[in-house]
Amino acid sequence: MSSGRPGAGRGRKLLPRDRADAVLAGEGAEMTAPADRLNAPMSRTELERRWRAVRELMERQGIDVLYTQTDHENWGYVRYLTDFPQGGYGTSVVFPRDSDNVTLVSHGPAGGTQHLDGSNPAAPGVRTWLTEAYFPALDYCSRLDTGAALKALQPYAKGRIGIVGAHQMVFPMVDTIRRELSGATFVDLTAELDSLKMIKSAEEIAFIRGTAKLQDDTMAAAIGMIEPGIRDIDIIAAAEHYAYTHGSEYGVFMVGSAQPGEPDGFIRPKHQAQRVIERGDIISILVEACGAGGLYCEVGRTVVVGSAPDELHEEYDFALEAQRFTVDQLRPGASCAEIFEKYQEFMVEHGREPEKRIHCHGQGYDLVERPLIRDDETVTIARDMNITCHPNFVRNGVFGYTCDNYLVHDDGPEHIHGLEQKIYEV
Repeated sequence: MSSGRPGAGRGRKLLPRDRADAVLAGEGAEMTAPADRLNAPMSRTELERRWRAVRELMERQGIDVLYTQTDHENWGYVRYLTDFPQGGYGTSVVFPRDSDNVTLVSHGPAGGTQHLDGSNPAAPGVRTWLTEAYFPALDYCSRLDTGAALKALQPYAKGRIGIVGAHQMVFPMVDTIRRELSGATFVDLTAELDSLKMIKSAEEIAFIRGTAKLQDDTMAAAIGMIEPGIRDIDIIAAAEHYAYTHGSEYGVFMVGSAQPGEPDGFIRPKHQAQRVIERGDIISILVEACGAGGLYCEVGRTVVVGSAPDELHEEYDFALEAQRFTVDQLRPGASCAEIFEKYQEFMVEHGREPEKRIHCHGQGYDLVERPLIRDDETVTIARDMNITCHPNFVRNGVFGYTCDNYLVHDDGPEHIHGLEQKIYEV
């Protein structure tokens, strides 16, 4: 029986990822976190590479300062710029072109201001850290983080402000900033920053490979505990426990079970996961945990409690064929819209419904990142993209499904998951 924190004795040091715990401790607390509390931070070399690329982009576009804000851990503009994992309270970054005075705005003590030297391991590159005690569930609190962001943006009241991810920001923040800084010119820089973020560096690819391995092991742990009498939520809990004690920081875990001939749609989230597993059940599992470093992949597999019926084998084999059909086209220069058009024709020709959601897309700090394999995507496939492909459909009462990630190389895509592609019988 092991003692100490979860993960002890497994050959790696696992410590909390709470980089801003001191901020939440109270008025006057130092906004720092010792380096040994951090889970696999990005190297300074990688961050400086990003900062140079972003400032070169700003120079080309004539942008004086970049502003982004998000309140969800699955969307990554804030983390891309600061390696700071934004959470549910909302986090903003003000990123100047001609100055290294990067400002971070986060939840914390009211009126908090900390002047740093850019080397704080909790938020590298940040030199001014502003905090306010705001809570997204309370409407009147929106003025607080907006006010802190305006304070940092005030020197650019007559300049050109690049907005990144306005579609993710809360309406009062965007509305107030535009109104209060009416003398500024606002430029949507989202697509341009996406073009940088979707091409992965060597260090990011190394983290992504680690994520794929973590997810494979997480899936194996979840499959290994399945037996009649447990609930869907128990499988989710096992997957979460394994992932979080082996380097993950957050993510999405979903399970859907049903008797043969009774597919109830796609994999279920937690609030629909109370069904008790029975003999003969067909179980779909999806692991969308980020790995250490915060970068995403996703893996999905089908499990049967007993022997898989022939109908399931047929649909699973076709899901693999549909995945290969798509993945074989993921080559540099390929049009995403054309890949999607061919995929739709492929599905209909083989007696399946055309895709109405999304079956293939990029990933990185974002759980769903450009490019999308869809008819409205303008980006073409490029080398060093990390792309997931997960065909899913229902035919003749059977749910066909699989999910894996691929890295794009000049000579074609590389499958980076090691977990065997098959129906697992337990």
